[in-house]
Formats: sequence, C-alpha cells, structure tokens
Amino acid sequence: MPVIDISEVQAGTIQLKFDSSWRPEFDGDYHQTANITAFFNDQEPVEILLWESDGTSPNFKDDNSTNETITVDLENPQGATSVVLTFGMYDAGNDWWWAIDNIQLTGSPK
Repeated sequence: MPVIDISEVQAGTIQLKFDSSWRPEFDGDYHQTANITAFFNDQEPVEILLWESDGTSPNFKDDNSTNETITVDLENPQGATSVVLTFGMYDAGNDWWWAIDNIQLTGSPK
C-alpha cells in the first residue's frame, strides 16, 4: 500500500477495517499464515494481525471466517506522521484463500 499521512490523527486512535474471506487448510502437506504489518515513519514493522491455520496455535483462525468485517486497532504511536500497511499470506501451497476488500482507515483528529 502507499504511504498514508497520519500527521493529523491522535496517537492510539487509528483503526483498520476491512472485509475478509479466510478459508484455511491445515494438514501434513499444507498450512497457511496471514498477517498485517504497520510501518510507522519508516521504522521497523509492527505486526497488527496474525492468523494461522494450525488449530494448536494461539493465532488460529477457523474455517467459519469466509464473510466477515474485521476491525483492528493500529495503536499508532505518539509522533507518528505516516504509516504503510502490508497484507501478507505465507505458506499457502493449496487452493484455499484469504481475500480482502473495502479497506478503511479511521482515527480521531488532533
């Protein structure tokens, strides 16, 4: 995603909202991981969401998640003036998916 100007937003108020369709698979051959990271002011990335298809993981996201609206707090730090979000899907060697749409970023003005 492009750089997003957040210089006029209060610290700790940004929320990411998006529609999600997550269909995970996990077996001896296949598993998948999804994450979202935020890069504030070109600093090291902060992981703001992590889903895994492994039912034993604390980040397990089940197979009943094909039509949801997700809201995630970004916890934008004091002094942050920009953010870049990345959406990733890893280890997916199968025909299952993670689709996203209708991405919105909101926050309280200063």
